[in-house]
Amino acid sequence: MATYAELRDFYGTSAFDGLAGKVAVAVLKKVEAIGNEATPTAEEIAWAKQALANPRAQAGILIGYILAVNDSATITQITNATDAAIQANVDSAVDKLLSL
Repeated sequence: MATYAELRDFYGTSAFDGLAGKVAVAVLKKVEAIGNEATPTAEEIAWAKQALANPRAQAGILIGYILAVNDSATITQITNATDAAIQANVDSAVDKLLSL
């Protein structure tokens, strides 16, 4: 488990930037998924438009949530997460945040 201090120190590193880039790509894939839904909600459409305009900003919002949800993971596990794991986390985070 990464400590709060380790997570704080993780921010701003090249490994964090790499993870943020992967999260930004996963954000765009989530936008695509919402666009392919038969009846996306107004909240999903609004989020998708914002995310498409600035996926890095959305990644910045989501990455903190994703780190909190994965609080049992080490920094090494976080930085070595597969694309599928990152996508699943982004999908889950967006769905959760849109339901608030």
